Amino acid sequence: MVIKQKIDSVTNNIFFRISRIGFIKTISNTVSSMFQTGGLKVAYITLMVLFTTGIVNALLEGSRYASSGQPIIQSFQAQTLAETVIFSASILCGTLGFIFISRATKQVTKGRTTAAYIISGLSLAFIGLIIGFFLVTLKGG
Repeated sequence: MVIKQKIDSVTNNIFFRISRIGFIKTISNTVSSMFQTGGLKVAYITLMVLFTTGIVNALLEGSRYASSGQPIIQSFQAQTLAETVIFSASILCGTLGFIFISRATKQVTKGRTTAAYIISGLSLAFIGLIIGFFLVTLKGG
């Protein structure tokens, strides 16, 4: 037990001395403010949407088809940046729709607010589905 307390004391002392260094202090303040403001959540969601919509495929394979001038390629093996933007809009519409629907389940004082959230959420999810299926149909599916 005494050894553990001594190790904890030494590590706490080291971390305290490191945290007093100027640029490390600003880095730790920046990181802690990112956790507090939710900036990390926004960055995570943005990366998830971009990777889900195929940004890597668009950057690697789509550059070959960019010279043809077509915004949508008639193949499922490659996609352009325009398709990635359209897929992103579709996913974000659907996600925002489901967020509105979940907001409608919270305790609200007026019934009209609940109905407005549900109607707007369902319509946004439906618009996201239509955009996604339309793009898949254009690609030949």
